[in-house]
Amino acid sequence: GSSFSLYLLRNVKRGLTVIALPSTALAVVRLVAAPGWGRTLDRLGARPVLLACSFGISAVPFIWLFPRQDCLWPLAIDVVVTGVLSSGHSLAMFNLPLALAPRAQRPFYLAAFSTVAGLAYSLATLAGGLLTQALPDETQWVGYTLRDLQLVFVLSGLLRLAAAFTAFGIREHAARDLGAFGAAQVPAGRAADGGTAPAFTLDNRLAGCPLNVNEEIHVLQVVREALSNVARHARAAHAGIALRCEHGAAI
Repeated sequence: GSSFSLYLLRNVKRGLTVIALPSTALAVVRLVAAPGWGRTLDRLGARPVLLACSFGISAVPFIWLFPRQDCLWPLAIDVVVTGVLSSGHSLAMFNLPLALAPRAQRPFYLAAFSTVAGLAYSLATLAGGLLTQALPDETQWVGYTLRDLQLVFVLSGLLRLAAAFTAFGIREHAARDLGAFGAAQVPAGRAADGGTAPAFTLDNRLAGCPLNVNEEIHVLQVVREALSNVARHARAAHAGIALRCEHGAAI
């Protein structure tokens, strides 16, 4: 992300406004795409969503080979593709630890997962910055002239593609195959296996509990995962959801 912004400033010669507009549009696309990905996660599981989004995201850096001073339309494609795929990827990455970690040790695994992910992102950003400084101004690649940061984008895309294959090793109980995406749209009120989805009641007492945006998303995903488990495994006709804030902190 930071390399893309630097590319717009240094290579495309655009100001902060051009950088800010795609970032704002990207956030909007992520919000719009999230409900659809949430329904897909409920019906297929996190693994197939993670696989689809990971392979799709690997193509994003290659889009950045095309923007120029007189050609900015690839930025619109990047906003849509990145917004949609990163929304599904983030939700799947949040759901997977909840689905795979042992219940008693779930806090430890969630903390370890977040720590490793943060360290990996920091190291990748540092490596990208060092690589940018060490690269030549121009490089020939399959007959195409790559200018400094563009070579970073190619390497990033290839590494993302390689990393996407590791998701095949994930074993999520009750997750469906990647090919099940064609059957992901199930009519409302029906479960993914053709049965009737359970009715549920909501007892929401979080009015006096201030939550930031990330905390609200986490609560939503925990509730969604719980309802998904009820629909898949318990075969219950009714489910009750109670949300309370204890001591102003724990939910």
